[in-house]
Amino acid sequence: MPYEHLEEFLERGDEKFFGPLSITNLGGALLGGGLGYQAASMLGLPLGLTAASTLALVCLGIALTWRVGGMTALSRIYWLLRFWAPRALDSHGHFVEAGRPTAATGPARPPLLLRRGGRTAARVDAVRLPTPMLADDGRAGGEQ
Repeated sequence: MPYEHLEEFLERGDEKFFGPLSITNLGGALLGGGLGYQAASMLGLPLGLTAASTLALVCLGIALTWRVGGMTALSRIYWLLRFWAPRALDSHGHFVEAGRPTAATGPARPPLLLRRGGRTAARVDAVRLPTPMLADDGRAGGEQ
């Protein structure tokens, strides 16, 4: 099956290359070193600073591709940004906290006015309706 070959290919990155370093770490180190060298040469840095920046970005590349708990640091950063960025940039209140009415959802419920003889006898702000109990198998009903 083609998907089995894809899974095998994607799992090749976890194979150890040298000591604790995997093939993914090697790729991160090569990419970081290349970017460090290119940035240093574009800025015209002397040889000592070029070597230092290249080494720093090699270490950063290894750190970003290091697996902790089954995820690389780069994927953790991606998922954290994907979760928090829309909430941080939300200026219209589209993200609703559980149980809180917002401008997008409106008020929870208007108050219930009980009238007697044309006059308001009582005002009820929230009506609690009994919730049906569910049996263990998911059917509505009490204990059986």
